[in-house]
Amino acid sequence: MNKLILYFLRLLASSIRIFFLRIRGAQIGKRVLIGRATFRTNPKNIVVGDGVVIGDGVVFDKLKSIEIKDYVKIHDKVHVENGTDGDATFSISNNSWIGGETILNCERNVTIETNVGIGCRSQLWTHGYFPSTADGYPSKFGSVTIKKGAWLPPSCIILPDVVIGEYSIIGTGSVVTKNIPDRVFATGIPCLVKAEENAYRKTVTPREKIKLVLEGCAKNIQQKGGSIKQLDENTWQCSFLFKRFEFSFQEKFEDWNKQKGDSCIFVWAPPKMLNQIPKNVSLFILSSNSYTKQATLHEWIIIRALLDSCTLRLMPIQA
Repeated sequence: MNKLILYFLRLLASSIRIFFLRIRGAQIGKRVLIGRATFRTNPKNIVVGDGVVIGDGVVFDKLKSIEIKDYVKIHDKVHVENGTDGDATFSISNNSWIGGETILNCERNVTIETNVGIGCRSQLWTHGYFPSTADGYPSKFGSVTIKKGAWLPPSCIILPDVVIGEYSIIGTGSVVTKNIPDRVFATGIPCLVKAEENAYRKTVTPREKIKLVLEGCAKNIQQKGGSIKQLDENTWQCSFLFKRFEFSFQEKFEDWNKQKGDSCIFVWAPPKMLNQIPKNVSLFILSSNSYTKQATLHEWIIIRALLDSCTLRLMPIQA
């Protein structure tokens, strides 16, 4: 009960912060939680999507613009800062995650694409200088881009003018001085490619994926204090934050009118009547890792459970 009271107090404080950001011009989506964070950027240039979590002690300093898309999670004491003229942008896309005490230097633009993980105490630098340039010492500036699906574990350092390729994994504590190609494992000081993706990624069958998704949802919701009851092999009844609903996998789904009550339905391939989904139903399509965005509370619960358990990262279907 104490945890629930603390949660609602935190939610109240977040709502007050969001209210003042909105009246000053910030665009902030639904079910956003903002801790004791500092925004030293024109609120009119701040865009925050749905389901975003920003922790305590996070600082956004002297940025030209900030774009944070759906379900991004930024942990405590992350600094996103520009030490000079504030002409650079920071953007981070859907489902990405930044661990605590990370430094993201934005002397130049920093772009983090979808489904990216950046471990705690990592550092992204877009400049390198200190000795007097008037005496001939070198300096370097350059944007940093982390492409979709990339993973940087704790204590990685990314230097200016570097691109980390799609779905690449960087070893813990590495120093990345040059571009990393797509779908590789790279590690070391300096960071070098050690393996291609097919050397460390295993094949998962559709049935295995369905099982992992359903069980991952149930386990994470239960860990957070929710009530879970398994009705059959592919159906679970959930009660969380005073919300009751079902989530299930269905081999075929042909008639939305038969669906009663709030629910989240997992299917393998999209049904033909995708445009007929009622507002109380969220559809998750496992073959493409996508979902039909309804922005409901039960949808938020399922997506947050999948993200926090690192089970699956879903992208909304574009209209």
